[in-house]
Amino acid sequence: MYFNKSLLLIISIIYLISFIQTALSQCVCDDPVDPSAETVTVTSSIGVNIRDQPCVAKKVGSLAQGAKFSPTRDCLGQCVEGSKTWLQVNDGFIWAGATDYPFKISC
Repeated sequence: MYFNKSLLLIISIIYLISFIQTALSQCVCDDPVDPSAETVTVTSSIGVNIRDQPCVAKKVGSLAQGAKFSPTRDCLGQCVEGSKTWLQVNDGFIWAGATDYPFKISC
């Protein structure tokens, strides 16, 4: 019985470390490139949040449906609802899945 508890504890720690590494690595702007569109429109009926990192990290603002913005970079971040493309703007990052951005990388 002692062996089983120890093994379970070790496996749990390994999974926790793996989860933390994955979560942290998703909040970086990987492979940044120039955006393929100069102006992008928010298409989501609930708008879109501006985040401080390219993931569902801290919200620093938001845009309503129909709002237009000019992204400065296109990069890969956390996968959200099938898309991992994030657009960098002056204030932070916007998930491309809630916009009409033409070049979205699926995950």
